[in-house]
Amino acid sequence: MRLGTFAGKEFTEGGEILAEEDVIKREEAALQVRQMGKMMASLFYHMAKEVLSELGEVRGTELVGRAIKAYGSERGEQHRERVLAAGIEHLPENYVELGDLPYLGWDVEKVVPEENKTHIKITYCPLAEYWQEKGAAKIGRLYCGVDQAKYEAFHPDSEYIHLKNRLDGDECCEMVCRQKQAMAKVKQIRDDCRKRLIPYTLKAFAELPAMEDPQILDMGCGSGVPALTLLETYPGRLWAVDTDAESLEWLREKAQARNLAARINIIRASLFDVSLPGESFDIVLAEGMLNVVGFEKGLPALVRFLKPGGYLIIHDELTDDEAKQRIFARHHLEVLQTFELDANVWWQGYFACLEALIQREETISLYEKELGEISDIKNHPEQFCSVYHVLRKSFL
Repeated sequence: MRLGTFAGKEFTEGGEILAEEDVIKREEAALQVRQMGKMMASLFYHMAKEVLSELGEVRGTELVGRAIKAYGSERGEQHRERVLAAGIEHLPENYVELGDLPYLGWDVEKVVPEENKTHIKITYCPLAEYWQEKGAAKIGRLYCGVDQAKYEAFHPDSEYIHLKNRLDGDECCEMVCRQKQAMAKVKQIRDDCRKRLIPYTLKAFAELPAMEDPQILDMGCGSGVPALTLLETYPGRLWAVDTDAESLEWLREKAQARNLAARINIIRASLFDVSLPGESFDIVLAEGMLNVVGFEKGLPALVRFLKPGGYLIIHDELTDDEAKQRIFARHHLEVLQTFELDANVWWQGYFACLEALIQREETISLYEKELGEISDIKNHPEQFCSVYHVLRKSFL
């Protein structure tokens, strides 16, 4: 029985060398692997589509996610046994010492391998190609949870992050494995402190009338602390947009854990290149973003997504109020409410909490960025005053 080629050698079940005319060429072998990959993608697509159709998006997404996690966990456990049997040390980064995918069919390259050998780019994936051809990127994205599941089953301290994903519109997939416990602790501490400022976001939303099924856009959502709170507080659906891949992956994990994945669309893009229809949202939220992209440039980019009569909530630096009022008027925005947060609110509500939690940690070096921010507010508190604007777009 002919088995084909592996590592440049031709072989059969009995081990004998084949005649040249019986040996499959590398290009043909890669093509067959890719065809099989697309068949797997097709099977997943049709099964997931039927589950979502039968159970509804919320329950269906939850069930498909559980199945993918179980599948990935089984693969990770099997791979762990292979690595241990080969005498390789059981460390998160050693998952890649033995491949668990065919070495043909996927185009893979390492990124800065001397720093982290798990940091890779996949420039071609047959599964992603199939899902994109079907216009089913969202369904295909559910399958990508297999990566975290298999790494986590391989080693419990593994966190596998998609820095880029073709199904999110990127030119390639880029992934890296990091120590889960250390990085998760940093993210959780920031989230825990950020939650202390949520009452101010909810205060702004309390100015809006009740809506039966609001479509909400959170532009510059970060790790999604306000976004998830809004989904748990209000009906409707939310689009969360940010440029930071790690924050969005963390948001995706939290949304799945809180059974909110079916009500949130997570998009990695900037304000200026995100592909969303104009005048399609009832509410647009932008916290701490306009001071980054520029108020005069960023405001009209936000307004274009609002339906006539829709609401815009901005949390911005407390500067240039008169100029901002003129910009509001120029873009036909009525100011419904304005309230300020002074430096004391920021210190008591966020930074004091952050400092206290960091001081309990053993590995202070992980918090270099946070310690810099704490130093800044202590030395320049006047720079940490902010303001909420609640606005309504006029009907024209």
